[in-house]
Amino acid sequence: MSGRFSSVDGAASAQVVIEQRSDTGFVLREGFRYRDEAAGYDFTVLPGDLPVTDLASVPWFLRWFVPAYGRHSLAALLHDHLIENGSTLTPPVSRVEADDVFSAALRDLDVPLVRRHLMRAAVAIETRLTHGGWSRAGMRIWLGASLLGTATLLLGIVTREPLLGVGAIVAPIAGALLWWPQFRVGLVAGYGAALLGPPSYAIAIAYGLYAATEKLVSRARGGADDAAHVARPELDL
Repeated sequence: MSGRFSSVDGAASAQVVIEQRSDTGFVLREGFRYRDEAAGYDFTVLPGDLPVTDLASVPWFLRWFVPAYGRHSLAALLHDHLIENGSTLTPPVSRVEADDVFSAALRDLDVPLVRRHLMRAAVAIETRLTHGGWSRAGMRIWLGASLLGTATLLLGIVTREPLLGVGAIVAPIAGALLWWPQFRVGLVAGYGAALLGPPSYAIAIAYGLYAATEKLVSRARGGADDAAHVARPELDL
């Protein structure tokens, strides 16, 4: 379902028509429109608006949970457009507003509730990191605390120490204060980190073992290091 998404002329449902140009780079071949009269949204995305896109910019270790493409593709393309071109629109669209539109678009595309809110929290992290000042500093502290909290939760499970587990469960509430005034988004992000962290750690370790094996095999054969050419989205901290 595309909900409030349509073709540019509004005569048909929106379709994702793209052309792959590189391992992770795509170009949009057919535009689309997103309208939500109640919210006052009316955006048109044309092929020239997105010279290149990676679809949903999901870190490689989280793609088991949210792939780069899927039901959310139109929302991801719309969000890319608003981030890239929002300042040139009339009226201008800020990154925070672009994140709000992204969340609404995910809802209209029937993305499941929990996944939708976690995706909203993920783009909010990047937005706050780009703002600089306290917003960026607070996110750095929060990211470090989230890694520590997830490790503490795992330690509590392994050692069967209830206080560690309880502390890790309560900590996201305090951590969400670093997100103020987006306290609710911070709560979702905190508990999302606890939920997604353990399997993502396991995937990161497994991939590290694979990459090391690929490198050793490639060097033994005297060929190129294939693992070095695996492109992964990056988050500028």
